[in-house]
Amino acid sequence: MSPAVLIEYEVMAAAESAKTSAEMVEALKSDLKGLREQVASLSGQNATLESEAARLRAEKKQFENERTRLEGANWALQFELSGWRKQVERLARQVYETRQERETMQELNRQLQVQLRETKHLLDELDAKHRLDDLEKNIKDIYQSRIWRTLVTLSSPVEKLFRPRGK
Repeated sequence: MSPAVLIEYEVMAAAESAKTSAEMVEALKSDLKGLREQVASLSGQNATLESEAARLRAEKKQFENERTRLEGANWALQFELSGWRKQVERLARQVYETRQERETMQELNRQLQVQLRETKHLLDELDAKHRLDDLEKNIKDIYQSRIWRTLVTLSSPVEKLFRPRGK
């Protein structure tokens, strides 16, 4: 091949290469423009996501503070509940002891009621005996009294003989 053809061929190849390079440069510029648009879009999305991340971090911090507050309140309530449980146990023991005392008192009350009935019966018997003794004494006093002797004397048949006659 001749050097002119070769040069022509190289020029054509260079022109073709330049055309292809120019097309490639245009394609790369177009791609670069698209990539710049994507970077701008992604930068906007990134800013939005960073803003959302900052908001979520602040919200997370609030939730952690709330959790800490609730854990403290829970601890306080657990402590108070423990105190109430101890008081319930103490009151349950008192109820049990009171029931035992009540049962003992009821048994003692039954025994006292029996003793009271027996004592009442004995007092009734003593009262009846005392009344009989009083009645015997009163009868004895009546027999010993002057009135009785007078009545007996006035009612005797011998007295009727010696009595003055009425006018």
